[in-house]
Amino acid sequence: MTDSINTSTLSILKTFDVLLEEPLEGYSLIELIPRTSGSKTGVNRALYTLEAAGWVESYKIKGTKAQKWKVAAKFLKSAHDYRTAVLEHIEATKTAYQSITGKEL
Repeated sequence: MTDSINTSTLSILKTFDVLLEEPLEGYSLIELIPRTSGSKTGVNRALYTLEAAGWVESYKIKGTKAQKWKVAAKFLKSAHDYRTAVLEHIEATKTAYQSITGKEL
């Protein structure tokens, strides 16, 4: 099964996964390469693919020509929406439990 998995897709997901470790500060390309075990070209391609999809963004490091990459607001909004949905589900479960048993969870 592993042979049929698209390695390019895995590289992109690994890069995104590493960026989630430092979602607000991010990492430079040079910092990402060893963390992803990828090549410079592969990690760079993954970053630009994720950026095109709106999942990551880059910013200049003050005083240098270098840039860092971090998780974009699109992901943070998705995470917030997911959390909200889960909390609503928990509340509905608590309400249903109380209506059936007469007890609070």
